[in-house]
Amino acid sequence: MRRALVAEPASVRKARRLVALVALVGVVPAAARRDAELVVSELVTNALQHADVDRDELIEVCVTRLQTRLRIDVTDGKGFPNASADARDGRPGGGGFGLRIVTSVAVHWHASDGVTTAWIAI
Repeated sequence: MRRALVAEPASVRKARRLVALVALVGVVPAAARRDAELVVSELVTNALQHADVDRDELIEVCVTRLQTRLRIDVTDGKGFPNASADARDGRPGGGGFGLRIVTSVAVHWHASDGVTTAWIAI
């Protein structure tokens, strides 16, 4: 399921609802759904705070069920350099702990060229 969301704080809540919808259709366990909602919240928040998107620009969120995993893609079109490497190495990336949370919850995640992708086990 794919949605284009306006680059505004309310889109974090909308992205969580999108995850909940996909989880409902796929009968995803509650714990995995909560993990996926947390990850999408962090990824959309990072797009809003670090990708320098304007309020009239869109952030695309896509949530897909792939067998025993959920795949979450957040596309902001701009991205920020070395995000995944900084978070995995524990180096500060100029912000809080968002990507560290993603690293601790996701089976795998990657960021490049304005697209951040995370896989969540279900």
